[in-house]
Amino acid sequence: MDPRAPRVLTSLGQIDCDWLNDVLFRSGAIETGRVIELHISSSTSTNAHIMQLHVDYSADARGRLPTTLILKLCAGGELFVADSEVNYYNRDYLDLAGAPVPRCYDAQFSSQNGSYHILMEDFTDTHLKDREPSIEYGTEVAKSLAAMHAHGWGADRIRVLGERIPNKQKIDLFANHVQQGLVPLMETTKSEISDNWRTIITEVFELCPAKMLERTSDLRGFAVLHGDLNPGNILSPKHVGKMYFLDRQPFKWSLTTWLAASDLVIMMVPYWPPKARRKFEMQILEEYYQQLLQCGITDYGWEQLISDYRLAAIQSLFIASEWCIRAEDSQRMRWLWWQELQNSMAVISDLRCMELLR
Repeated sequence: MDPRAPRVLTSLGQIDCDWLNDVLFRSGAIETGRVIELHISSSTSTNAHIMQLHVDYSADARGRLPTTLILKLCAGGELFVADSEVNYYNRDYLDLAGAPVPRCYDAQFSSQNGSYHILMEDFTDTHLKDREPSIEYGTEVAKSLAAMHAHGWGADRIRVLGERIPNKQKIDLFANHVQQGLVPLMETTKSEISDNWRTIITEVFELCPAKMLERTSDLRGFAVLHGDLNPGNILSPKHVGKMYFLDRQPFKWSLTTWLAASDLVIMMVPYWPPKARRKFEMQILEEYYQQLLQCGITDYGWEQLISDYRLAAIQSLFIASEWCIRAEDSQRMRWLWWQELQNSMAVISDLRCMELLR
């Protein structure tokens, strides 16, 4: 086997100047010269190992020559959807002009054990995560998201990207997984939530899966999702520039294709205070809808978008319940899922979402 052939990195010890030089040469970033020095700062995330690479080049080096890069190593395994994240950076949006996806210099996936790595642009100095809610922030996300969704919109485009509209089996897989968190959620909040809330939550788990399956009878409004547009996965420019969406890393039970509006729900509902969501929500949805029209999505009405957003808002309850499946996660992440639960209940009330189920 050629030692210079692309391979999946699994440890820090495999990262050196020779490897990086080969990768950047293959990607076209280095035209002449080479990498002569490499410094690595490392951190861990929930499901990966993240490294920032600081790169020095020879004096004769020419090309794009990035001085810092982000390298993500993921052990993969049975929890994740095979090569979804590698495809996100390295395939799915390459032909979408201005896609909100960082440039990828290398992405390799092992079909044997599901491990993979991704080497991408570093926006540490130019972009921020966890922005405060604002109409400017929300509408910029909506514009980028509409372009991404339009690229993977409808059954035909979904198939091109290797996905499909979820059937009953897929919806049941999703629903059965999140259902595991219902009893522990109810138990751990028994002294904190009202009987009315308990009734609503129970009805959502009983009635929502059937409504979701019913919704698949009309294929308008479905797209390949990002699926996890939490504030930490959105890079917003500090000054001038475009947004980027990170980390499409779905689990096997995730709905990788679903109502496009659900990405907007995940961006706002679980993480924005209800007061801010109420103030900006409809303006953001209007911007998103106008961008869809500009992208050529003309068979999807405004009223249907609002209805789909309401259905996806109901599903946001499942985010809190999923945290409660494992006792360890329930305790460790209570600070997050308790807020997510309250925010979901607020939007369900504000938009009268239960009318869709009853």
